Amino acid sequence: MTRIPYTTGMSLVGLCMLLFAATAVSADVAPGDVIDKSNWEKIQGMVPEPVLEWYKTGKYITPVGELNYDYGKSLPKYVYDRTEENTGKYDVNEKNELVYAKSGELATDVIGLPFPEIDPEDPKAGVKIVYNGKFIRMFQGNGRWPGMVGHYVSKTRHERDVVVDMRTANFLAWPGIAEMKNPQGFQEQYVLKVVSPYDLAGTAVLTWRYLGMKPDMTFGYVPAIRRVRRMSPANRSDAMFGSDFSADDTGYIGYDGKVPYFEFKLVGEAEALGMFFGKDVVQCSRDQLGNLISTEPPGLDFKVGYEKEGWQGALWAPATKDVFFVKRPVWKIECVSKDPFYNYGTQYMWIDKEAYCSMWKQILDHSGEQWKMWYDIWGVAVNEAGEHAGFSIPYFRMVNVVDERAEHASAFECVYEKSPAYYFSKEDADVYSLGGFQRYCK
Repeated sequence: MTRIPYTTGMSLVGLCMLLFAATAVSADVAPGDVIDKSNWEKIQGMVPEPVLEWYKTGKYITPVGELNYDYGKSLPKYVYDRTEENTGKYDVNEKNELVYAKSGELATDVIGLPFPEIDPEDPKAGVKIVYNGKFIRMFQGNGRWPGMVGHYVSKTRHERDVVVDMRTANFLAWPGIAEMKNPQGFQEQYVLKVVSPYDLAGTAVLTWRYLGMKPDMTFGYVPAIRRVRRMSPANRSDAMFGSDFSADDTGYIGYDGKVPYFEFKLVGEAEALGMFFGKDVVQCSRDQLGNLISTEPPGLDFKVGYEKEGWQGALWAPATKDVFFVKRPVWKIECVSKDPFYNYGTQYMWIDKEAYCSMWKQILDHSGEQWKMWYDIWGVAVNEAGEHAGFSIPYFRMVNVVDERAEHASAFECVYEKSPAYYFSKEDADVYSLGGFQRYCK
């Protein structure tokens, strides 16, 4: 039986009634529909319950559209080429570590999806789906997003913008790992640096994430003292740079925690609605250094509510016809931290069955009450010729976290004209060393 992870804190009888109602509703939509408070019932069961409330109360208005490409086949060609080789090669042990199925040792050379086939009856299905989703960002090789802008918005006004530079080095998932030296056993390294405004500019975080159970090592740079200080990795559920995001809310599935430190369970499947920007793929180009890059589709309009005159909905909601709903099949994954002091209670991710990117994430507190919603607005970039021909990747046009208690949101525009995405980036790896990190911050 499919279990819909909506609002908890309900009686068992109430939960059963909710499940019955969710399965009994025959909601359906078609391209050309516009979902608002006059017809919100159409999407019941196809979005999380808190999102349904946004449309019921007029906070969001979203058209239904269709794509001119197959989003289910939007991963790099080398991922699909590895399907047969990877099937059955990897497993998850009792600690939720990614291991070789035969030897039980930590997997260090995975290219493509570690679990190309998911059996819903497998008790490990939830964590295997999460590992697949975690690999999506790493398929891009070493990447960079130089000007992600976060709009901090309250119920009544736009408060401020924060611009962040992010760069990553990945030691799994893409073919280039065969040439990377990795004696320390890294899974990935990444740097986040605030570019503006002036009171935050220069603040930066460096993370070394290791394979297996070894804890992350995290370092912070504070401009006021001009020093790098080691930080506790236990604070990854705290607010980041004054936003509604925590460090663990990033990633392609709305989750960027260390997998062995959480428990995951597959709790349902559904046909869901996800948000997309533009009907066509974006063609990659190259900069003067030969880096493969992509930006937003030309000729499209992107605005959030506070930017659009006369907008009556939530000030952080997408307010453009070029953002629209598309039907997608999803897995519903329950996520619970093993750390009792972790800020979040249970989280529920709605992860695409084919592209392994999340459409929605619902965050509850420790009492089981609704707290936040995470969602993404997707596009797809492709490279058809030259080096890395056959490369294709989903990308964030915008990712938003809405704190429903505070009636506040942080909407980050990630890939757009002023912040192209760099794939297989040719950058100096020294930025991920402590000395290089300090020089980069200064």
